[in-house]
Amino acid sequence: MSSELWIEKCGIGWGQAKINIVVDLYAFACGCYLFSSIFTAATVDFHCEPLTSSFYRNKCLKNCSSYAYSQEMSTIFSEYDLACGRDHVYYSFLQNIFFVGYIVGGIIAPFVQNRCGRKGPIYLSAFLFNIVTVVTLFTEDIYGFELGHFLSGVAFSVFNNSGTLLTVEFVDKSYRTFFAIMYWMAFGTSGIFTTIVAYIFRHSWRLQLFVFYPILNVLVIAAYFYIPESPRWLLSKKRFRDAATVFQKLAFDNNIEISDDCLDQIEKEFSNEEISSMFSFWKTLRELFHSRQAITSTLISTYLWGIGNGLYFALILDREALSGNIYINYILIALVDLSSFFYIFLVKKFSRKRICESLLLVAALMLLITPLVGEIDYVSNVLAVVAKMCSAVFANAFYALQPETLPVRIRASGMAYFEIVSRIIVVLFISIIHLNTVSINIPILIYGSSAFVGLLLLHFGIPNLDFRQLPDTTEHVLNGSKLNVQKYS
Repeated sequence: MSSELWIEKCGIGWGQAKINIVVDLYAFACGCYLFSSIFTAATVDFHCEPLTSSFYRNKCLKNCSSYAYSQEMSTIFSEYDLACGRDHVYYSFLQNIFFVGYIVGGIIAPFVQNRCGRKGPIYLSAFLFNIVTVVTLFTEDIYGFELGHFLSGVAFSVFNNSGTLLTVEFVDKSYRTFFAIMYWMAFGTSGIFTTIVAYIFRHSWRLQLFVFYPILNVLVIAAYFYIPESPRWLLSKKRFRDAATVFQKLAFDNNIEISDDCLDQIEKEFSNEEISSMFSFWKTLRELFHSRQAITSTLISTYLWGIGNGLYFALILDREALSGNIYINYILIALVDLSSFFYIFLVKKFSRKRICESLLLVAALMLLITPLVGEIDYVSNVLAVVAKMCSAVFANAFYALQPETLPVRIRASGMAYFEIVSRIIVVLFISIIHLNTVSINIPILIYGSSAFVGLLLLHFGIPNLDFRQLPDTTEHVLNGSKLNVQKYS
């Protein structure tokens, strides 16, 4: 018997809705911290004093002892005097520091999840975000800000893995895509909110961060009362009584009646199941690479995860790829994230593989065409936004289907593996941005070529992306769509 059938038996309704609302709102708060650095660490115009001519704007001069900065917006770039010199080197790798933290968080997350459940990382991430707020608000140099940015990456990673699993493990395959996409749309909405806050408090980057502080902590309190532990994780730990309580509460919220002896049924069905042993992170790696077929599938999935996330973040953070007002540009980019909602309707008419292939194709074409438009700013902006839209929808879609390939005992560690490797690729993609000092077209061409390679790997290397149940065991993974889906009478 599968835990998926117990989820189906509890129905769908307010029970899952309230859980996902709180998870999505918490994701919204985490997203605010993620996107805030776009504005708090933005580069502003500068010139060597007293040379005010536009010829000297944004140029480092050998004998200059003092630089003046534009007062249009408050950022650490101007406050910490980061225009030139040694500290500018640290500033140029600021975004990489965040994703280094993300990688560290990805290593920590599965250990916390396997031992403390899916809710544990929410409290850990909240604790870290509180430290981030204090460190960042009161630091007086770039080093303290980078420490806060690193911890922010750790906190975001710890929550994100758990938030995804909480989203998909409370619903069956019929609604999994909907709730997963709504989870990711919360990040898009946070981008819009962050941009508005950054504009309102543009003369104080510290106030921008302080606005997010109470929102995050209120939602942590809400998570304590409204989010139960994942019943799939409880079953994996043989905590049958707790799992039965969650199922009963879920069914009650959905106005569904289930038998009072559900605890006896659960103990009978799951006491000897394979899911009783959770895999460590390193044992999970052996499971993912245990055969030639598994190696091929894992490597291709890893690359596709990396491409989706790499394009998503690189197109956000590559400021040279967009021109014009920074607030308008990032409002448009954040709105693009909301386009993921249309994926819910597309999967009803087309196969998931066909949709993902089409998204990668359009993204690759938009990026490879960009160098041909030359200095036409509005055209390059449109192409960048379309590429961002396709990469965002692709990343969300692929993220939603990945849990279907992992049994519960390795799901947390397996998702952490894909998170870690994809973030390493993100760091590489962001580092490629620095090549725009040689030519602004080099990063765009590399991104476009990478998307095209991903398209080929997806088309020839992954045969099927059809909807499946969340597997409990390795046998369920191998059987795929052949898994018995007989419902309770």
